[in-house]
Amino acid sequence: MTNSLEKDLFQEIVITDYEQAMAGFLFLTQKIKTVAQEKLAIGNNNYEILTKVKKRIKICY
Repeated sequence: MTNSLEKDLFQEIVITDYEQAMAGFLFLTQKIKTVAQEKLAIGNNNYEILTKVKKRIKICY
């Protein structure tokens, strides 16, 4: 009986640890996507600024 109880307890711990690990991976994946999107938005914004500056420089000359 004790052996079965230990086995069930071990399985519960493994499943719980697996679920927590997967939740952690999901959180990190979402965080990475968010950061990547923010960097892309910053990059696009910088590109637009540079394009406007180049156009104004061409107008001046």
